[in-house]
Amino acid sequence: MSRSISLFTLVIFLVIPALLLAQAQITVETPRHQYGDIQEADGMVNHTFTFKNTGNDTLKILKLKVSHPDMTARAIPEQLPAGKTGEVVVQINPANLKGKIERHISIRTNDPDFPVRQMTLSGNVIPSLKTTEDLYLHRSGNLKFMSKHIAFDQFMNNQVRTDTFRIYNAWDKAMKISIIDPPDYTLWNIIPPVLEAGKEGVIAVTYDAAKSKNWGLSMNTFVLQTNDTLEAKKMITIGVNILEDFSYYKATPDIEIPSVSFSETTFHFGKTNPGEVLKHTFNITNTGKGKLMIRKVKPSCGCTVPHLEKEELKPGESAGLTVEFTTLGYSGKQMKTITVISNDPENPVVLLSIGADLP
Repeated sequence: MSRSISLFTLVIFLVIPALLLAQAQITVETPRHQYGDIQEADGMVNHTFTFKNTGNDTLKILKLKVSHPDMTARAIPEQLPAGKTGEVVVQINPANLKGKIERHISIRTNDPDFPVRQMTLSGNVIPSLKTTEDLYLHRSGNLKFMSKHIAFDQFMNNQVRTDTFRIYNAWDKAMKISIIDPPDYTLWNIIPPVLEAGKEGVIAVTYDAAKSKNWGLSMNTFVLQTNDTLEAKKMITIGVNILEDFSYYKATPDIEIPSVSFSETTFHFGKTNPGEVLKHTFNITNTGKGKLMIRKVKPSCGCTVPHLEKEELKPGESAGLTVEFTTLGYSGKQMKTITVISNDPENPVVLLSIGADLP
C-alpha cells in the first residue's frame, strides 16, 4: 500500500509542475522585410511572415493590428498547437504612395512573456506616370477639374491672394468658359477662354480680402458658364477664413486698444413648447480704451437670427445682441451657436450659445 502511495505521489510531483509550466510562446522567424522598389503601377504587394509556437500550450492570436489604412493583415490559423507553424499574410496597396514607406503589424497573443510582437515592412514606392484621367478626378459635364474647391486659409484682412483651378476639356469640341456675375472683390482670368478639345487650362482667381468686407469662415459658390451641351453651368467653391491683422497694435505701442465683454456667453431657455420663437439678448460692452468694432455676427444655422443693436462701441459703451431661435421642426435637446468677430486683439472671435429642451 505504501509503495502505491509513493508512486502516486511521484506522478503528482512530476505532472502538476508540468501543467503549471505549460504556456504558449510565439517566435517570428524574420520580423522585418524589405521590399526594395515597389512599382505603384503593379498594384498590391504581398508578404507572408512565418511564426512558430515554440511553447508547450496552444498559441492564440488575440488581435492583429496594422499601422496604416493602405494595408491588411490576417493570421492563419488563429489558434496554433505547440510546435506548429503559422503565417501572417500582409497586403499593401501602393496607390497614391510615393518614396520610402514603413509599415508595422502588431500581433497580440497569449504568450505571457511577450504578449505583443511587431513585424515591419519597408520599401520605396516608385509612382506611376499620371494620365490626364488620373489627374483630373472631378467632372462637371465634359469639363474636368483637379479640384473644384480653393481654400484661402489664414487670410489676413489686408491681403490679396491668388490661386488656380486646373481644368481639362474632355469634350470632342472647343469649350467656351466664362464666370457668371463675379463679385468686385474677385478677379478671374480664364486661360484660355476657349479651351480646345483634349487640352488643359487654368482659371486663376484673385481674392481681395479688404474689398470683400468679410470676416471669419465663409464658403463662396461661383458659377461657370460654358457651351457644354451636357452641363452648361458648372459650380465651383472658394472657402476663406479672413482674420484681422493686429500687427498695427504692436507697431504702435501707445494705441488705444478695445476690449469686448459679454454679459454671458451661454444661455439656456429650459423646457419649451415646439414651434415657439425664443429670444434672448446678450449685452456687449467695450471695456477697453479704443473703439470696438463688431466685424461680423454669424449664427450656426438658419433657425437662429441675430439682431445687433450697434456695430461700433465707444469705450464703456454697451449694445444688445438679440438672438431669435425658431424651434419649429426641432425636438430634444438643442444647442445653437453665434460667432461674434470683433477688433479686440485678445478675443477676436467669441462663441455664444443658446440652448433649449424640446419635447
